[in-house]
Amino acid sequence: MRFILWLLIMGLTGAAAGQDTSYPVNAIPDSLKQGAGAVVRLANITYTIDNLHKVTFACEKTVSILNKASNNLAVITLYYDDDINIKNFRATLFDADGREIKSYGEKDGEDLPDIENALTNMANSTRKRRWDLRQDKVPYTVQYSYQLVCRNTDQMNFWNSYEGGNVSVEEETFKVVCNKGIDINFTEELVHNTSAVPGTYLWTVKNQCSFSKGDSTQMVEKGLPLVGVMMKKFSYHNIPASADSWNDLGAFNYSLIKGRDELGETGDRVLDSIFNSGMGKVDKIKALYKYLQANFRFVEITHGIGGWQPAEAEVTFKRKYGDCKGLVMLMKALLKKAGIESYYSIVESGWRPREQKEDFPNLAFNHSILCVPVNTDTIWLECTNNSMPFNYLGYFTGSRRALLVYDNGGRLINTPVYNETVNTCCINATISANNDVNEVKASVAERGILQDWLNAVVNMKDKKMIEAQVYSNMYIHNSFLDYCNFRPLNRDSAVISFDVSFSNENIIRNTGQRIFIKTNIMTPLYQDVETSGNLVLP
Repeated sequence: MRFILWLLIMGLTGAAAGQDTSYPVNAIPDSLKQGAGAVVRLANITYTIDNLHKVTFACEKTVSILNKASNNLAVITLYYDDDINIKNFRATLFDADGREIKSYGEKDGEDLPDIENALTNMANSTRKRRWDLRQDKVPYTVQYSYQLVCRNTDQMNFWNSYEGGNVSVEEETFKVVCNKGIDINFTEELVHNTSAVPGTYLWTVKNQCSFSKGDSTQMVEKGLPLVGVMMKKFSYHNIPASADSWNDLGAFNYSLIKGRDELGETGDRVLDSIFNSGMGKVDKIKALYKYLQANFRFVEITHGIGGWQPAEAEVTFKRKYGDCKGLVMLMKALLKKAGIESYYSIVESGWRPREQKEDFPNLAFNHSILCVPVNTDTIWLECTNNSMPFNYLGYFTGSRRALLVYDNGGRLINTPVYNETVNTCCINATISANNDVNEVKASVAERGILQDWLNAVVNMKDKKMIEAQVYSNMYIHNSFLDYCNFRPLNRDSAVISFDVSFSNENIIRNTGQRIFIKTNIMTPLYQDVETSGNLVLP
């Protein structure tokens, strides 16, 4: 979806030309240099909303690179496509004393295809401009500026002052300027709008110390200033829409999917081939979901209006592939043929989504899933993953809020929560002490989000690769792995089990009068899971 491109733009914004060029490194306060590999000296980020069809994003930033580990901050990469144009790029390099070394213009950058996304996105029209300003001698300062002119105004996005691990911020501003007749909604946390000028909004952060790269990104973002902005009226490919409420945003999405969940005789033939007279409602949903997984594959499509609008179900059926929107629409059409109601839903996917609030309607979504009400319960279907268990979302879209789209409207709804009661790892191990070597035979069952990573491992064809992943991620280092065998998968439940055998010299230690046994001999294959903080010991 188009939100991905905006994430790339916001995540790679860089520095300023046209600012004060006197930035000697020794003028940086010691408090900001402590633990930092780079310091943002001054950053000014401005959105200028001209009308419903034009937004200009301007970025000016000055960054002092203190060591080579932060040299990547001197590589500026900007993405563009048919809807986003890059203008007025300028950059200047300064030495440690603030003396100018070299200047760069727009023509000094490389123009490259967006190969990373093109591998999975067959309709990808995005390209990128890249300026590599890295220097061998540190410290030094890079200052650059540019503008992005955007003809779609559906994505204003979020801003926070987190510039990355080990990066301090001396001063950074975020500004929104609205021309006459333009109005916005915004949300703010730990920072406040200080502008008294009508139609202008300004947020400022000063003297923010660095966070280490080992800090949890989620904890960092929760403890930093955050601003979200969304136009109350916007346009997407000349389609006018409203963001006054979540219901309005649901209506906008409904206008894009209306009439695209039809299959005709194609659907009848599918139902005849997989249904039998003894099937209940849930059995039919499960059978159609397995049919989708077995016969269709995921291909990303974000070009043009395809960034928000799904292909017709008939088109996806004939192609045998589709993006998240197209596959959800096909699944919705199959269920509709079976007389089962379902709801197209959009969500922000990924490990750490932003919190969606009732009082701030916005389109910070990048994925589609399907909601199927069943009596007093709800079934959720992830339609892009061919090995995903039935009625399971996992870390990718679980434990967050999604926008449920229905006829001419929509509302926020919670996806299933995966907490410590669901995310469990059960290890039954036998340890044999033979001289100086301890032999371990264990049966492991991982459930919930803990098995998400394992799901990918199980589908690897190379057995040695599977064993290498288990060895490195179960933290059984300094051991000799004898074997690792996965049991047959049960796609009806989010549980993956396997047997493992290894030997280690440090599990049991005999000191003469006492024997010490290390009980935590293995750890789950997925570590980064939130807990309640209460550990229960056996």
